[in-house]
Amino acid sequence: MLLKYLNELDRAVKDAREHPGVEQYRRCAECAQTLRDYLDGQMDAVRRRGTEIMEQLLPEQFDDWMAELGAVHSAARQAGSRYQVRLHG
Repeated sequence: MLLKYLNELDRAVKDAREHPGVEQYRRCAECAQTLRDYLDGQMDAVRRRGTEIMEQLLPEQFDDWMAELGAVHSAARQAGSRYQVRLHG
């Protein structure tokens, strides 16, 4: 399973680099979280090595991608709130 999750993350990162966008960033975030969740349940040696490899796979701009993704989600929530207020207001 570790290899599967690492490969999925690697593919997601490559896709996000080649085709930057919210959907690709979301996929990277999902793959990284799935891998973290998996590693949380593993013995210490597997968790350490898996985390090291994950950190090597994640690009320097990963935090920027996550910030952009967060901004898009926040804007969507705010737009949804305004829409609901207009419907019920």
